[in-house]
Amino acid sequence: MVRRRKQRQFKNYSEELDQVLNKISIILPVYNCEGYIHQSIDSILAQSYQNFELIIFNDASTDSTLDIINTYKDSRIRLINSPENKGYVAHLNHGLNIARGKYIARMDADDVCMPDRLKKQISFLEQNPNYDICGTWVEPIGASNDKNIWKLPSTHNSIIIHQFFYNTALAHPTVMLRKSFVDEHNLRYNHNFMPAEDYELWTRISKLTKFKNISTPLLKYRQHPHQISQVKKDQKQAALKKIRSAQLQLLDIIPTQEELDISLIISNRKFSHLSNHLIDVKRWLTKLHESNQKLGMFDQFSFKQELGYLWWMICTCTARSNRKNTIKLYSNSPLSSFYLPTKSALLKFYIKSYFGF
Repeated sequence: MVRRRKQRQFKNYSEELDQVLNKISIILPVYNCEGYIHQSIDSILAQSYQNFELIIFNDASTDSTLDIINTYKDSRIRLINSPENKGYVAHLNHGLNIARGKYIARMDADDVCMPDRLKKQISFLEQNPNYDICGTWVEPIGASNDKNIWKLPSTHNSIIIHQFFYNTALAHPTVMLRKSFVDEHNLRYNHNFMPAEDYELWTRISKLTKFKNISTPLLKYRQHPHQISQVKKDQKQAALKKIRSAQLQLLDIIPTQEELDISLIISNRKFSHLSNHLIDVKRWLTKLHESNQKLGMFDQFSFKQELGYLWWMICTCTARSNRKNTIKLYSNSPLSSFYLPTKSALLKFYIKSYFGF
């Protein structure tokens, strides 16, 4: 009995020592990324905050990725070389299991960290113990013409409302998690939702903790045609459909197929596709409002404002198709009082509805 107690004490001491020596564990799965991996690793090793371990999972790369990784002799790098391709989700979960840090940070092999990324994220989490997950804004790089900073929602309320109506509001490779939170709730990624496994996880934990995005770009996110999200678009849409159903269950709503279709169109911001369904949209948005009023899942003011904004955007995007009928539907709905557009925007809406331009 005494021996068992001493073993437990030693194990606890050993775990505490690991967290002191490696306060952050960075999980980096890699596969055939010889063109980018050098920049990615260099950006991590050059961080202003240096108390970390970098766990690299090589998923049976067939190019020179492994050779490039082996050129690094930094003792903080833990290389786990898989002889067979398992897929990155399996390695993410392995990383959650073996991480020794107090915090777990994500990173992708084709992205680049800003020098103060780790410092700013750990500073926030250390000062805000009621938050267990922290992301950042993103600067896109690569083939895309989108050069604008991705200013993702920053506050907890805005993040979870955004994720309810649209898609994830946390850029996965920017995320830092509290390890004790991960362990307490036995959190792991669900392979069945790949390549939207991160969004499904955030949906699952939205009732358990508070979310934060630091309002500055701390990661350069590379966009290219070979990204998983680009290669597996159909699979991603199927995953998003399942996640959308789970999101709606937060408001105790089991949607009909028509309601789910409307919700998916809204989440993809294809508002013009709803031109022949304005009455159904009005009914659906009103149903969401009434459910949240009853359950209080989301901040009432912010949720109403987003509903009003959606109603406004859908009506303005379909004004040319329905003309005066759109104005009547928009004005007669209580949803129009939830969001107040500018006078000039309202004038353009009336002109578009009456004259079709």
